[in-house]
Amino acid sequence: MLDHLQRNTFDPTYISGIVLDEADKLLALGFEEQLKQIITYLPANRQNLLFSATFPPAVEQLVKAVLNYAVFIRTNAAANPDKIEFKAFRISAEAKPSLLLRLLSTLKQERIVIFCNTRERVDEIADLLKRQEFPVAGLHGAMDQPTRDQVMAKFRNGSISYLVATDLAARGLHIEELNVVIHLEILREEASFLHRSGRTGRAGKSGVVYLFLSETEEKYLQKWQQIKDIHWLHQKSLSETRTTMATTPEFITIHLKAGKKEKMSAGDIVGAILAKTQLQANQIGKIEIFDHFSYVAVPFEEGKALVDILNQVKIKGNKIRASLVK
Repeated sequence: MLDHLQRNTFDPTYISGIVLDEADKLLALGFEEQLKQIITYLPANRQNLLFSATFPPAVEQLVKAVLNYAVFIRTNAAANPDKIEFKAFRISAEAKPSLLLRLLSTLKQERIVIFCNTRERVDEIADLLKRQEFPVAGLHGAMDQPTRDQVMAKFRNGSISYLVATDLAARGLHIEELNVVIHLEILREEASFLHRSGRTGRAGKSGVVYLFLSETEEKYLQKWQQIKDIHWLHQKSLSETRTTMATTPEFITIHLKAGKKEKMSAGDIVGAILAKTQLQANQIGKIEIFDHFSYVAVPFEEGKALVDILNQVKIKGNKIRASLVK
C-alpha cells in the first residue's frame, strides 16, 4: 500500500476510515514506520479503529500518534476461559517427540493443533507424524500463500486431522470444532501462550490444552498471572505402545480452477458431482470458494474417480480443471 501511495497509483482521497487489526503483532513485525507513513497520506477527517489483544508501550505510542480523542473499549482479557482444561507434562526437549506420539495414540482422531516455536521444528514434527501415517500437515511463514490456503482448507474440511504450526496459526484463524491444542514448545511471552491456547474453548465450547514443559519452560509458566490451574500428568500414564492407530481421513480435498470471479457457486459444484455419480448431497463435505479457485471435500475413497469425472464435465458451460490436493 505504501508503495502505491508513493507512486501515486492509488488515490486515498475518499477513504473515510482505517482499521489497524492485530496492532501489537504489526508492531512486533516491524511495520510501525510504514504504518505511520501510510497514515500521512490519508484524509485528516476519518474514523480510526485499532484492535490489539495486548497493550504494550509500543501500541500505546501508536495510539497517541494516530488516534485523536480515542475511546478505549476493553473486553475481558482472560484468554484462559473456564471451558479450557490445562494438562501438563514435565519433560526434556529431546524426549518430546516420542511422548507426543504416545499422547496422540490415546486421543480421539479429531482436529488437533500442535504448536512449535520454529519453522524447522514444525517440519521435523510434521514429517515424524507423516511417517507414522497420521493425516497431518505443517503450517509456517516460509510457505507461500497458496500452500497455506491449501493446508488450512484441508484442516477445516477434515482431509487432515493434525496441524503442526508456528504462531502463524495462533491469531486470526477460526477453526470450528477444535477441541485439543498441544504446546510442544512455548515461548517466553504469556500473550503468545494465551493466543495459542485460545484456539480451543471458543464460543462456549470446552477444550483441552496439553503442555510439554522443559525445566526452563516451566519457569516461564510460573511467572504468568493467568495460568494457575494446571493438572500435572505423569509420563507413565501414557502407554508405551500406540493404542489408537491413525486412520484414513473421512475426506480428501479437490481443487477446482474456478471461483467467484468465474461465477462458481457451491450449488454448481454439488450439482456437477451428483449428476455424474451415485453420491448424495450429504456425503459432500465443506466447500470453499475463493476468487479464482475452489476447494471441495469429498469422500476419501471417491477422490481420484471424482477428479476424472470433473475434468470431463462442464460447469456453467465451461470445462474446469480439477486436481487432488496432496
